[in-house]
Formats: sequence, C-alpha cells, structure tokens
Amino acid sequence: MNLAVAGDLLRKKIDEIFPGNHPFCVLQVGANDGKSFDPLFEILQRKNCKAYLLEPIHYLFSELCSLHASSPRVTCINTAISETNGRCEISYVDPKVAHSWQRGIGSLYTNFHMFSETSSEIIVREMVPSCTFENLFLNYGISGIDVLVTDCEGFDPELINLFPFHQESPKLIQIELDRNYLSPQLCASTIETLIMAGYHNFSTDGDDLVAWKEFE
Repeated sequence: MNLAVAGDLLRKKIDEIFPGNHPFCVLQVGANDGKSFDPLFEILQRKNCKAYLLEPIHYLFSELCSLHASSPRVTCINTAISETNGRCEISYVDPKVAHSWQRGIGSLYTNFHMFSETSSEIIVREMVPSCTFENLFLNYGISGIDVLVTDCEGFDPELINLFPFHQESPKLIQIELDRNYLSPQLCASTIETLIMAGYHNFSTDGDDLVAWKEFE
C-alpha cells in the first residue's frame, strides 16, 4: 500500500466510524511538518477532532506549529516516544540539502537512512526530548484516543510494543510497516501484538498497516 492508498483507507474508515461532525481524538507520532506525506492533514481541516501531534525534530516542529497556529483543537508537542523519559538521539537529513522526500526519514534508529541509500555525510544527529506514552498522557491530560497514527521510519513496531493498550484503546490505527526493510518476523510479531490488543481487521499491503476494531 503506498502512502496515498493508506491515507485514502484511513480517511474512509474515519468517515465510517465517525460520520458527519461526530467528535473524536487523534494521536499522531511523527507528524513531520503536518502536511508532507501526511494522511491526517485533510482530516484535520474538515473533521471535528481534537489532535495531539508529536514531532521531535526542531525545524519540522516549528513548521508544524505554524501550520496549526490558528486551530485550538490541535496541540503540537515537541517530543519523541521512547522507553524512558528524558532525551534520546535522532538522526535526520540536513534540511539545507534534503530533497523533499528526505524530510520524512528522521529516525531513532541511527542507520535507518541507509535503507534509502542516503549518504551518511548529510545526516544530522541530535538529542531531542523524549517520554513514554504514559508520561505523555499524564502531562497533557490525554485520554480517549480514537485514532493512532505513527510514521517513525522503522521505529513503529517498537511504538506498538510500548503503547499502553490497557490504558487506551484506539478504534483505528495506522502505522508504517515497510516490508522492504523490516524482517518478516518483526512484521508478524507487530500484527500479533495488535491482534492480542483486539484488532482483527487489517490492510497490510506495502509500506503501511491500517488496523481497526469492529464497530457498529
């Protein structure tokens, strides 16, 4: 499934689960600039939803905040999600030389850029704020998450393992799960984790996985 197809399916499912002006809550991990490669941009423009958008890379976070500056329903948060609270190292392409698509390959995995054959010479590494899901929810009063979207360049399976499904149970999830660089075993275990959390409906073709629970 390419990004456009995954975004189309996500929007279709949101329209089915939350028809018309029905309110819902979105959590996005790895929001980038809020527009590029983003399946939620159109949804946030036309739907009655509260959104928490996480982006740890400083220049992308600045663009994200500017994009949503006039929307009281959107909270932009400058953090990565990890196992611990504090700071962690992220790698991304130097924005001074990045092609448009390279703006979307920042990752907590040090050598993730190698999968796209991006030269190490243009990679920037920096320490960014990080926290656990639990600490994020506590600090920002987040609850009742209906839609979870992640795009974290290989770190998405780890996010699914870290997500406290006993505390929050989104009706709809979209994650990046690219079989071109993730092992079949890791992809299978990620899906198994979702099944154990109550998700039994999947679209898993290509780069993204969309999972949802049964709904009336």
